[in-house]
Amino acid sequence: MENFYDDWLAESERIERVVADAPRVVRGKELRWVRTRQDRKAALMIAPETGFPTGGSLLMKAQIPPCWHTGKHFHGEEAIYVERNLR
Repeated sequence: MENFYDDWLAESERIERVVADAPRVVRGKELRWVRTRQDRKAALMIAPETGFPTGGSLLMKAQIPPCWHTGKHFHGEEAIYVERNLR
């Protein structure tokens, strides 16, 4: 019977292989844009759904036009980087 430490080592090795085989770059032309309730359009950049294994975080790019209101919504941590102001 395996013990928790052997299981932990095996899982750690599996995760290392997944990360080593994962893509390192996402290109704009590869983004899959969707319309959301909060954004004119949004695309996942780094997330398990795009082939990038993460520890639970993700990176999303969104277009939010001037005077657009995203409405009240909740989520965990968030950081916003304004790439450019279209005004």
